[in-house]
Parts: sequence; C-alpha cells; structure tokens
Amino acid sequence: NSEKTINIQLKKDRNFATFGKVGGGAGIDGGADREGRYDGQANINRFRGDEQLSFLGMGNNTNRQGFTLMDVLNFTGELSRGMRNGGGGISIQTSNAGDNNGLPVTGLGQSQQGIAQTLAGGVNYNNTWNKGRTSLNTNYTASDIRLVTDRQSLIQNVGDSIYSTFDTTHNVTHITQQRVGMILDQTYDPSFSLRFTPTLTWQHTNKSQVEGYNSAIGDSVLNAGVNQTGSAPGALNLVTDLLLRKRLAKKGRTLSLDINVNYNHSTDQGSQLSDNTFSLINQQYSRDAVTRSAGGNLTYTEPLGSRSLVALSSFYNINTGSTDKSTTDFDAVSGKYDLPDSVLSNHFSSDYRYGGGGVSLRSNWRKMNLTAGATVQAATLNAMNLSGGYGVKQRTTDVLPNALLQYSFSQTKNLRLDYTTYTTQPSVVQLQPVPDLSNPLDISTGNPKLRRTYNQNLTVSYMAAQFAQRRHLLLMFSASDAAGAIVQSDSVTTFGTRTTMPVNTNGVGNLLGNINYGFPIRKWHGDLELEAPFVYSRNAGYINGARNNISSTSLRPAVSYTFNPNDKLDLELTAAVSLNSGRYSLEPDLNTNYVRQNYGINLTNYLPAGVSIHNEFNYIFNTGRPPGYNTSTPLWNLSAAKSLFKHDRGEIKISVMDVLDQNTGITRNLLQGSVQDERYNVLQRYFLLSFTYSLNKSGLKAKGGPQIRVRNIAQ
Repeated sequence: NSEKTINIQLKKDRNFATFGKVGGGAGIDGGADREGRYDGQANINRFRGDEQLSFLGMGNNTNRQGFTLMDVLNFTGELSRGMRNGGGGISIQTSNAGDNNGLPVTGLGQSQQGIAQTLAGGVNYNNTWNKGRTSLNTNYTASDIRLVTDRQSLIQNVGDSIYSTFDTTHNVTHITQQRVGMILDQTYDPSFSLRFTPTLTWQHTNKSQVEGYNSAIGDSVLNAGVNQTGSAPGALNLVTDLLLRKRLAKKGRTLSLDINVNYNHSTDQGSQLSDNTFSLINQQYSRDAVTRSAGGNLTYTEPLGSRSLVALSSFYNINTGSTDKSTTDFDAVSGKYDLPDSVLSNHFSSDYRYGGGGVSLRSNWRKMNLTAGATVQAATLNAMNLSGGYGVKQRTTDVLPNALLQYSFSQTKNLRLDYTTYTTQPSVVQLQPVPDLSNPLDISTGNPKLRRTYNQNLTVSYMAAQFAQRRHLLLMFSASDAAGAIVQSDSVTTFGTRTTMPVNTNGVGNLLGNINYGFPIRKWHGDLELEAPFVYSRNAGYINGARNNISSTSLRPAVSYTFNPNDKLDLELTAAVSLNSGRYSLEPDLNTNYVRQNYGINLTNYLPAGVSIHNEFNYIFNTGRPPGYNTSTPLWNLSAAKSLFKHDRGEIKISVMDVLDQNTGITRNLLQGSVQDERYNVLQRYFLLSFTYSLNKSGLKAKGGPQIRVRNIAQ
C-alpha cells in the first residue's frame, strides 16, 4: 500500500509544554445580501513527558473544509511519539477519512463542490506506562458538515449519435459523524507483544436534491423533466484488529498472528418524485443492510544465513451480509404509499470466503534489499436473491506474485522497483440485477455474472537529494493493467435514456510518470522547482453492444520560484499548464483537447511594528471547452496583520477574500459514456476580521507547535 511519509526530528526540550493556537473571526459577504461569515479554530496540546492531551476544533461558514496536516499530526499524537524517540517516521495514509481519526484534512482528498458550513473537532489522549511497555492512545472525534451545491452541467453523450443533456441541480447534504478509537500496545517481554485497535463510527446523512433536465440532438428535444429526491442514510461501523507478535529463540525466527473482526449496520429511507416526458415516478423506499467479517493471518519467518529469511503465511476470511430493500408506490386512490413495487424491492444475502497461503524470500545486503514471493488465494462467493429466487455462485483461484527491490547508492540516493498483484471483487450492489431509478435518464442495474478483476502494477522510482544544498531529484514511473476490469455497458434509447450494467472486459490500464527537480539559485537568493506529471489512461465501455475504446492523456508541467532575500520579504511565483485530451473510438466527434493554465504570485511583506501584508493572486485560464465553460478567472486574496503582546503571541488580521469578486467553479470529467462540463457555486468576495492567540512562547511564527526539521517527503 502506497502512503505519504514525512520523516521528522524533534527537539527533546518540548516534552513538557503546552502549545497551540486559539483564534476566531467574523465578517460579511461582499454581495448584496450581506450574509454573515465566521471562522474559528482551536488547537491545544499539553505534554507532560510521555502523557499528551490534545483538543482540536473548528467551525466556519467560509468553505474551509478541513484541518491542516500539522494540526492532525499534533492531535493524533504522532509528534508526541516522535518526541519520546527523539526522531522517527510519521505515516499518514490518505485512502479514507478513518486513517486521519475521522477528521477532515485539507489537501488529503478533494474538497467537495459547493459551499460548506463545517463544525469538527475532538479530543485525544496518549500515555505510556511500565517503562514504555504499555502504550495507550484514545480519541473521540465528531464532525457536522452542511454542504449546498448548485450545479449546471452540459453532458455530451455517446449513443447511436451524439446527443446533449442540459442539467441543473440544487443539492443540500448534511452529514454528521462521531468516532471513538483506541490503540493499545503492550509488550510483555522483549520477545512478545500485542496491539489491539478497535474503532467505532456512527454516521448519519440527510440529502435532498431538486433537478431539472432535458436532452436534445440539435434543436430536436428527446426528453425533459424534473426529479426530486430525498434520502437519510445512516451507518454504525465497528472495526477491530488484534496483532500478536512473538520473537523466538533463534535470531530472525518470529511468529505473528493478526485477527480482525468487523461489523457494519446501515439503513436508509428515501423518496423520489420524478415527472418526465415518458414516465411518472412517485415512491418511497427503505433499506436495511448488515455485513459481518472475521479473519486471521498467521506469519512465520525463518532465517536463511545471516542476511536472508523466508516468510510463510496463511490466511482465511469470512464475509457475510444481507440487504433488505422495500419500495412502495403512491396510490392516488388511498392517498398513501401502499402499492408494493416488486421490481425495486428485494432481499439479498451473500457469503464470500477467501483463504490461502504464501511464501516470500527477503534478503538484505549493505546497499540492496530484495523481497520476492507469491500468494495462492482461493475464493468462493455464494449470493442469493431471496425475493427473486435466483443465486450467484463463483469460485476463483489466483496466484498473486509480488517483488520489491531497493538499492541505496547512498543515504540520500536510492532506486526502488515494486511489483504487486491483487484482486478486486464486485460489490453486492454490482451483482444485484435490481434497477436504480434515482436518475430516470441514467438507470443503473447489477449483473449477477460479474467476475473479479485481476490487477497488476509495476512502479519504478528514484530519489536523489542534497539537503544541505537544498537540491533534490525525484523520478517515478508506474504501469498498471486490470484483467477482467469492471466497466459499464450502456443501452441507449432514441429518447436519450440510458440503462447501465457493469460487465467485465480486458484492455484497461494506465501509465503514470512524474519528474520533480528542485535546486537553489543563490545569486537570486531563491529556489527553483520544476515538475512534470504525466497520466495516460486506457479504458473501455459498451454502447448498445458495441465496444467503445476510451483513452485520456494529461500532462501538467509546473514551475515555482521562491525568493527570500531577507527577513522583510517572502515571494513565491508559480506557473502550471494542464494539457488534456480524450479519445472515443465509437464517436470521434466527441474527441476533445482542452487546456487549463494557472499563474500565481504569493507575496508577504514584513513591515516595522509587527505589521505584515500578504497578497495571493492567481489567474486561471480554461480553453478548449464548450461556450460558457471557457472562463478566465482572476483570484486575489489580501490580508493585513499586526502582532500583539510579548513574544508576538497575539495577532489581529483583516482579510478580503476574492477581492475582485470573480471566483468561479469549473470542472470537466471524461467518463466512459460521456464528456461532462460543470459550473458550480463557490464562495465569492467576503471580509473577515480575526484574532489569534498563540499559547507557546515562540509566538505565531512557530506555526502552532514544536519546531521540526523536515528531512524528506516521499510518495
């Protein structure tokens, strides 16, 4: 699993301290409605040796949808553990919110379209006892996010001929979540330890959407209608993991057992009122689903000589689940929703089990590390639609090889080759042949004949750095292939309606590349960084039974220059050009080339008497899109701040966001059966007066926490 890693080294004189920031601000919009704006955040951390107590909170309606990465590192205790060890590594995985203790984090995942009102926070406690043999981390987090999104879409669809859909939606989503987690590490003696990690999460969502749409070929209208939906899904999720590790008498001989037990109970209630050219839908539904899983992984290592060992592993996992969905239509005679809809109602159960074993060889030399092995995995799926009386039975056996080679030319120069294979199973929803009518123009249904996908990935990366000279070179290339990939098969009618079903196919994969080079320009008192990421994606779909080969290419060269001639000026200049293309074999007229350019300047002036002025200006150009979506947007944020109190602990700031009142939301998506251009609402000009107080003696310039030195950042 890839993960972002920051290696840091902390000063040990920070283990007995209270540090953090408390701040808040209020203001108004620059528009005619003069709506009020507020933004507040608190980050308080108390260290007493190995004991840490942290509080993190935020509340705003300025569309700031997450905390900073450093806030979360402080809160979760990773910095605390670094202090105890005098240095070490911090790993933050970005695959889902649970990896960050359920907290929204800016920069780790894309912010949602629209304007959000966010309340989030939590408390965290860390401590160790028994001379470090017992370590406990407990935390509670909660969030409340209300998101309002207004979206206008132009969708160019692939059918027997290209037709366009114009869509306008108003969406209000309200999500609340609570999470309780714990990590207990216990070392009984130098050879035996355990780690126990339970996590319990509650989540509830209220979502309402009003949509108007029409589809046309030229001036000929194919369909039109309105669609109003509401839903209230909720879930309770329990994840537990127990890891036991035993070091045996012979050096390199170990035994470990990892046991996991998970439980999820989700519910949903909703309604739909849809009136269009060819149908009227007026119904309510309820859904109740439970999934359970339990499994274990046993690993034994045996040394082979002084530099190698062999690892033997075995595993087995059971996943069971059931889903009960009931749909009733509106009866005009009784005035109630009391007409059962058997097509949209079902009771589905599934039993998925997989097990197997593997062997791998690991060898460590002075400059090179090698790991190579393979796993044999056998899986069975038994699923039954109890309402329809049919079942799905599948058996698969796969060999999953893997290899990892790392060669270190020096401490700061290394080469890494990583080859992995894995399988992806279809979801229960993808297997159920039950139509989803929430979008009358785009109906989806499952496929009981769907099979698993076999994935292969090869990644080559090279890193060379000279930290003292502020010079680095990063190279990365990755290729992947998905055999039996799950893609969509569309059946498109002459009225512009589409029914989508997942199917398996080959010929799906992608190529990724990136080069990043940074070096100082001492004559100009600055640093220059060049980057050129590249993505080529190969996909496929089916339109009325015909295969549609799809490819997309993206190249994004970027350059940034930072200039710090003295302690009175910080300057950063940036430029990035994103070149994109999409190709559709069935409809070459839908092929597209479009460009996004972003040029920016970030300037801070430090004046006498603790005054600073900050300007951030970006100019964004969009070209190659349909009329109305080729925007040129100047974004200018301006603020002035004044330091207060001893050690500059206080700061008062006045900010004007989007000074020119020109902010717009534009995006383009290349999908399997369409090209979609969107405009969505964003927060435009507003004014904010804020005050921040820093609890540590080094004041606001310490950025709210212990001083750290970043040694390297790797992907």
